[in-house]
Amino acid sequence: MKLKPTYEKTYQIRFSRGSDVQTTEVVDATAEEVRVLICKCMRGHFAHPKSKVAATKIVVLELDHVRKKSSISKFVYTNNGKDFEKDFVLVFNLSPRQVRLEIEKAIRKC
Repeated sequence: MKLKPTYEKTYQIRFSRGSDVQTTEVVDATAEEVRVLICKCMRGHFAHPKSKVAATKIVVLELDHVRKKSSISKFVYTNNGKDFEKDFVLVFNLSPRQVRLEIEKAIRKC
């Protein structure tokens, strides 16, 4: 028998569009590494956060198992030279399942 290892922090990546919700959990990483991974994998598929296109929403939750807290990792957008933060990014032309598979494939390569 083996015990499941516990980690201080894990990151849960949620992919959703309508009623379809997919999730992936990442350990041994930082919030910045997770955001950079998403940006590299989905390059060319991002939609503006205020657009009305059908898009998959990606949210990164930081789960702290020591303090029993969770928080949403923010993404930074630049518009007219000003930075602003959003809780999510939008990816168009891909379903939540397709986005999850692409992210998991990139995680396995690392």
